Amino acid sequence: MYEIAREYDVPIVATGPLKGGLLASEDSPAASLLRSANPHVSVASWALRFTAQLDNVFVTLSGMSSFEQMADNIETYASLKNLSADEQEVLEKAVGIIKAMPRIDCIGCRHCTDECPLDLRIPDLISLYNDYLIHKTVTNLENRYRWLTRDTGKAGDCGGCRVCEGCCQKNVRIADTIEKIAALFD
Repeated sequence: MYEIAREYDVPIVATGPLKGGLLASEDSPAASLLRSANPHVSVASWALRFTAQLDNVFVTLSGMSSFEQMADNIETYASLKNLSADEQEVLEKAVGIIKAMPRIDCIGCRHCTDECPLDLRIPDLISLYNDYLIHKTVTNLENRYRWLTRDTGKAGDCGGCRVCEGCCQKNVRIADTIEKIAALFD
């Protein structure tokens, strides 16, 4: 989509450059690679610098969820410089690591939760399922599941109406994923 927007000189809003927080986390499988390449910057700053150097990108929505993340974003943009060729290579390796991970490509935008008739915490449930896919165990995830579903329905309550899927920017087959979550936790 980026190349098409550039071809038509359309201004671009970069949404989800941190892959739903995956690139912002110090626990990311790519974090050690990025840290070893430059221990003086945050893991998230790599993605922000990448989008900032792209032509026609005039806004980047990073999805901050804490004051610390906001401060890091401000620091990144205050001293902004393009990625060097070496840094670009490191970032490409990091992208390879992340792409190789089994995961559902949810960016946590929460548009699906706005439409869910059961008010399921869909992005949180998918994040939980992604942790399962990475670690191949529900150990230590059961309590998180109980906490996520304490005030709303459980995954097994989903009737598969798929209304949520019409809102999904990433075209995730949400109902199928919720069914798999229900099989693991309900």
